[in-house]
Order: sequence, then structure tokens, then C-alpha cells
Amino acid sequence: MDYDNQTILCELSITPFEAFVRDMIQDTPADVHELTYDSNELFDMFKCYLQRSNTKYEINLIKFGVRLTNLKLNGISKAKGRVCNKKKFDVKLLKKHFMIGCQITE
Repeated sequence: MDYDNQTILCELSITPFEAFVRDMIQDTPADVHELTYDSNELFDMFKCYLQRSNTKYEINLIKFGVRLTNLKLNGISKAKGRVCNKKKFDVKLLKKHFMIGCQITE
């Protein structure tokens, strides 16, 4: 299997949550190293992402939070907030995970 076919298969196997995180990280400027959002912000961003990507996916806020936590991606952690907990995204680690900005050398 060549590289292009393998890339296509990987793209097809990614969950909507992983695709959302990848999209968010991909659009992050190079000088931003960390993103922090509360659950409501993230859920609204996820719904906008679904609309933009023309993806149909029914989910509520609670299930969204559980699924995001269950991703267990290195680079996503909890942050204590005054009113509610937040999610912290380590941009560098997540870019490495999704191979964003990586140059492949043979």
C-alpha cells in the first residue's frame, strides 16, 4: 500500500472528535502554545465544526464531554476554573500527534 492510500484510510478512521481537535489545532497560529476552553465553549465550537464540515452527528453537552475525555490524547488535560472545569490543549503535543507541520523525509 502506498503512502497516499494509507493516509486516506487513516483519514476515514478518525472520529468526529479527533477531527474536531485536529481542525482546531491546525488553525492555531504558530505563536500560540496552549488553548483553554470550558465545556460550553468547546461544545459550541464542535457544533460549528460539524456544520462547516457538513457532518451529521447528534450529541448533547454531557456526552460530548465524556467522549472528549475518553479520547485520552496526550496534550489534552483538565484545568480547574472558578465556575467550571476547562480543557487545556497543548498545541505542540497535539500538532505532533496529528503530524501537523511535520515534514516527512525518506
